[in-house]
Amino acid sequence: MWWLAVVCLILAIGLTWASMDSPGREITIRFDQGHGLAEGDSIRHRGIEIGRVQSVQLMPDLSGIEVVAVLERHAKEIARRGSRFWIVHPQVDFGGVRGLETAIGAKYIRVLPGDGPEVVDRFDGMSVAPPDGAEQAGVEVVLRGEDRYGLSAGSPVTFRGVEVGRVLSSSLSPDAKYVDTIVQIVSPHDRLVSSDTKFWKTSGIDIAVSLKGVELSAQSLATVLRGGVAFATPGNRTIRTDSTKLAEGFVFELHEKADPQWLDSQAAINVLSEPIPTPIAVRASWSEKTFGFNRKRIEHASALVIEGEHQDELVFPCDLIKLQDSGEKVSFDLSLVIDPMSSPESQVSLIPTLQGREVPVSDCLVTRIAIDDLSIERSASSEIVKQRVSRKRLRSPDQIEDCFVVRYAQSNATPSSSTRSSSAKGPSSPSGDGSQTVLLEMIGSQDLRAGEGFWRCSTTRLSRDLWHGAPVISAKDEKCIGMLVVDAGEVRIAIW
Repeated sequence: MWWLAVVCLILAIGLTWASMDSPGREITIRFDQGHGLAEGDSIRHRGIEIGRVQSVQLMPDLSGIEVVAVLERHAKEIARRGSRFWIVHPQVDFGGVRGLETAIGAKYIRVLPGDGPEVVDRFDGMSVAPPDGAEQAGVEVVLRGEDRYGLSAGSPVTFRGVEVGRVLSSSLSPDAKYVDTIVQIVSPHDRLVSSDTKFWKTSGIDIAVSLKGVELSAQSLATVLRGGVAFATPGNRTIRTDSTKLAEGFVFELHEKADPQWLDSQAAINVLSEPIPTPIAVRASWSEKTFGFNRKRIEHASALVIEGEHQDELVFPCDLIKLQDSGEKVSFDLSLVIDPMSSPESQVSLIPTLQGREVPVSDCLVTRIAIDDLSIERSASSEIVKQRVSRKRLRSPDQIEDCFVVRYAQSNATPSSSTRSSSAKGPSSPSGDGSQTVLLEMIGSQDLRAGEGFWRCSTTRLSRDLWHGAPVISAKDEKCIGMLVVDAGEVRIAIW
């Protein structure tokens, strides 16, 4: 009985100890002002209480106050290097009204968790609250200018008039010759910024006096009251998609006004987060007689390897097959160029596979060939499989929608040279140096009309040499929804 009593006592002590909440983490926060904060006030994150203030007292040198608080056990990880604390109290300014609930109620401390690896116990609190949305992911950069230009925390950062970020703070540069303004471009709009981006202030009202009269212009009322920053990325239409992102804290010059050339030469930005499908080049060649002379003709298009339910398929515009009627059939060849930079052995003729098949009808846009039917070596087959488009990336659209037509280009080429090299060598594949260059054109739904199994595009800016057979990506979910076919000046999208 005594042994049983001892066991029950130990079990009771263990259960009691396990049921007791272990104490949280004690932290110390220094503020310049107390704003009426008192013992027992809460610490909140995302609207819920995660801790309590234990004591509030003056610092020994009277330079501020020191707050000792305890975070609850489930929120202990918030006490990391980079976490920001501030006292919520009523504030009224051009940015709006904040902390109104504390006008008649208790004050409280809010926290914005940091991402530092180190756990710390002492923090310097912020004198003002960070702008709304500061907890969103993105990139923070520094704009260095001659003046603050009326910018304050919360001022909008815009791209083409759309707000994509905000000003976080302003301070003097290390040598006090300039003003450094820290701005945050929120994700996914941070992909709009590169090292060539130009920033300028948009605060205030521009007044122009001429013989026509006086013209007043301002971007918006918010920028007049709170100031604002706009940016553009001038350059060519070749888009770099390097794996490295713009470094945090990158310093840009803040200009007082925009240069019209920046707006006239804005580069197309790759806003796609997923990698684009990798095409394979298909080349048709034949001889035809002109005024008694034989002339060699070559046409190119892109092809996609699509993962099928039972086997992979090669999909490309079928008008290349119809070209055999344009010249001498004995000289016609249709080849799959697996690697345009390697030897001719990497070119696989599709003629043996196509023999015995019916010629596609006139309204056919694409043709499909099973990869298993191709007479290719094992090494070439494995290289093709690496470039296939997964079934998860494919989608058959129910209705017309905004989309992108995309393709790779030569990584060291200008737009004009890219076009020439593409027409000379066919669609290029990504380079193996880790950095890729992408050509991207958007096709708006307003430019599309539905047909039987395809969408007809009214735009004429897409050339056959550059875009024939290019994959079409949905702007909504980045799924591959079809293939672009440019034939006889008509632009159509063959949807899956």
